[in-house]
Amino acid sequence: RDVMFEDLKNLLRDTNVLDKIKGFYVNQIDSFAFIKKNFPKMNVWGDINLYAMNVLSVAEVGKLVNGYTIPVELNKDEIRHMPCENGELIIYGRYPLMNTANCVFLTHGDCRKAGGNAFTMLKDRMGERLPVKGYCGEKICYNTVYNSVPTSLHRNASVISSLEPHALQIRMRLSDSFFRGKC
Repeated sequence: RDVMFEDLKNLLRDTNVLDKIKGFYVNQIDSFAFIKKNFPKMNVWGDINLYAMNVLSVAEVGKLVNGYTIPVELNKDEIRHMPCENGELIIYGRYPLMNTANCVFLTHGDCRKAGGNAFTMLKDRMGERLPVKGYCGEKICYNTVYNSVPTSLHRNASVISSLEPHALQIRMRLSDSFFRGKC
């Protein structure tokens, strides 16, 4: 959404934070293009949705970015066949399952535009509670639906070490107290 790109560009150009930023994670090719056009010297890493699912796609993505996030869909045996020297492995976090422009809050008659960001829970057909974070702004609203449980690979240190990822990621996006709420 172009309005978000313009707001980001203005924010970064109007503040002193740009000198402190080492790079950006991008989820889409259009985000990559925006960063390279407006901040050409900035490092760019492929995030969770810029798929690098096999050796060929890692090679192609590698032409664009400084590194990539190893896809969460891959198991350890599939990761072993990946070139991980520029790969980052998420070892803890609640993965986003989807982003939606259809506002969950507005659908339920509880628009949060005036109040900013919001949280709620959805229940799936198996009764699992899925956290939803709403990004409710004046110009644009969207929601991120997260997995019902965080992935935690802390008991797999030897496997993680054997995969030899370039870096490890810990994603602490939402507060634990939010996840204890009722659906």
